[in-house]
Amino acid sequence: MKLVTGSAENLKPQLVMEAFCKYLGYDYDPMGFQYHRLETYLKKDGELQPLGSVGWEITEEKHPDEEQKN
Repeated sequence: MKLVTGSAENLKPQLVMEAFCKYLGYDYDPMGFQYHRLETYLKKDGELQPLGSVGWEITEEKHPDEEQKN
């Protein structure tokens, strides 16, 4: 399941599971679920992309775009 989090949008997994249990007619037990984040995404050009797919290596002295400007 992919959920949006951040300063502008934020949906917590706990709230989703609580609402899902309520929809199914089950009692919600917050200790009955474990959440594990597999990836962090960002929205770029309307598409979700893994955060690791953008940016540059921090070992580089300059940002790649700065090199093109010089």
